[in-house]
Amino acid sequence: MAAFGMTLLAFSGYLPGMVLGTQFPGLNDFALGPLRPLAYVLAYLIFALPNLFLVSALAFSLASRTRSLVMTYAGSIILIMLYLATLMLVGTEVIDYEQYRLWAMVDPFGFYAFEEKLMSWSVHEHNQLMPTLTGTLLWNRLLWLGLGVGIWIDSYRAYEMVGLRSARSFGRDKSGVVQRREQGEWRFVPAGAEHRAVDENPRKAALLQWLHRSGFETRSILTGRAFLLLTACGSISLVITAISSRSHNYSYPSTDLLVHSANLYLEYILFAIIVVYAAELFWRDRTLRLQLVFDVNPGLPTVSCCCPS
Repeated sequence: MAAFGMTLLAFSGYLPGMVLGTQFPGLNDFALGPLRPLAYVLAYLIFALPNLFLVSALAFSLASRTRSLVMTYAGSIILIMLYLATLMLVGTEVIDYEQYRLWAMVDPFGFYAFEEKLMSWSVHEHNQLMPTLTGTLLWNRLLWLGLGVGIWIDSYRAYEMVGLRSARSFGRDKSGVVQRREQGEWRFVPAGAEHRAVDENPRKAALLQWLHRSGFETRSILTGRAFLLLTACGSISLVITAISSRSHNYSYPSTDLLVHSANLYLEYILFAIIVVYAAELFWRDRTLRLQLVFDVNPGLPTVSCCCPS
């Protein structure tokens, strides 16, 4: 709840910013229209609060259960992918009115349920009226807000406050020496005093170490739960695109739809995956204090620096 409160506080800065932005000189008064504070309040209460709570609850649930930053980011990316899939199913060029309400309920952010109320409005009604919280919009907000509350309650009950172990439990005391246990007895060895393995050909040794370490990192990524989950969601989005081809009157043949959907996945979702995994690789060593292991490891320091790249 503290993280949700801080996120809400940071996000709330857009309200005064948007209001002040409408008061700058030189703006077109006819395009801007009169200031309606109720519009900002309703947008904040109907969309900002429930959406931020849903994302925060999902992030807390994944973080508390998996203890993985990558899985937490993956959950947020899946919400965005669900929103994009809803866009394809609702229709972009030719709207599927028969299934519109069903797919609008699937949208976790409620944007299409909101658009349903505005599709038949004229320009004058857009400028004068305010959408009411009824119909599909009301049920969408209740559905996803209730889902967020359920996720948060379940995660709160399952969450355990476990403190970090002391430095001694990790095999290192305050004097900077490494503890080793041999044949049931503990003895102290100065850090870095162990001999490194020296190969007759340093370049060959560095290349082999780099290949083995890079292969290990690649396998850990490709077999990780987050990567498999995001890849499955990307495949599902392609299937959804093929199913929704009838709502794209100007995008035939279907191959063109799949190409555009794949480009959308590769440009945004895959880029987010690359950023998340790159940050995970570079910060993992610092978080787990693996530099202590590298100090006594026979591997070359250059290999440890080049493998994450």
